[in-house]
Amino acid sequence: MLARELEKIEQGGPMSRPALIGDIGGTNARLALVTPGEITPHDIINLPCADYPGVIEAVHDYLERVGATGANAPQEACLAFACPVHAERVKMTNNHWAFSKVMFGRR
Repeated sequence: MLARELEKIEQGGPMSRPALIGDIGGTNARLALVTPGEITPHDIINLPCADYPGVIEAVHDYLERVGATGANAPQEACLAFACPVHAERVKMTNNHWAFSKVMFGRR
């Protein structure tokens, strides 16, 4: 299995692109990228949640700001939300954001 993942990296597959990471709270969405094989996040930006209609718009804005769109767009993400995420529909506890996990994953 590891050999297949390394082959993907060598061929410029999804593992060769930085992954999106984030801490989504009630006030701010803290987003960054992590390059495979490294542990230090880069392109860290705090976005005020009140400035965006939803998490998808905030993520899109972040990716545009750091130039991670199109062929450079992350294909993997790990986001922590300050609310329960057990149901398919997620409603943030301390802000106006709500989203479908399925729809979020498709974008």
